[in-house]
Amino acid sequence: MTTDEQQSFLRWIKGIPYEIAFWKSYYSHPKSLEALYSWSDYGKKCALDNFDIQKFLSQSGSRPVMVDVGCALSYVLGTEFDNPATELHLIDPLARFYNGILDSTRNDRQRLREGLIELLSTLYEPGSVDVVHVVVSLLWMHITIHERSIFMKRTASSPCTKLRRKNETSSN
Repeated sequence: MTTDEQQSFLRWIKGIPYEIAFWKSYYSHPKSLEALYSWSDYGKKCALDNFDIQKFLSQSGSRPVMVDVGCALSYVLGTEFDNPATELHLIDPLARFYNGILDSTRNDRQRLREGLIELLSTLYEPGSVDVVHVVVSLLWMHITIHERSIFMKRTASSPCTKLRRKNETSSN
């Protein structure tokens, strides 16, 4: 790990208590939660910018898998699919804490699975994931570009798997 990567990682580690406190506060206050729900796509049809995810997943076999990495508790990604067999896996390194917040507030939203983007390819068999959705996690990744390409090759079953940064409009 380079010095810059080490510093980035340490900043991320130091920010964890603040991240947990932020979401705990949000989910503990009805007005904050109402504001979150107003822009969250939870319970709505999943859509991606410049990419027909519904069509792609409907052509991805009988049980497509989509993984949303680093999603926290925002539920920014829609959770409904034309193919009802589609599995949406929500992965976040702080899943244990986030699920605790959901449990303590008696919230019935989908629970998250614990995992780091750097280790995602160890959680899934090669070719078992159809789409990987990443919004903010790329900013915190502590792996090289070469390692990212290996991750993509090991995890994806399609060249359409995308890593997306917030506000990215590329259709690659």
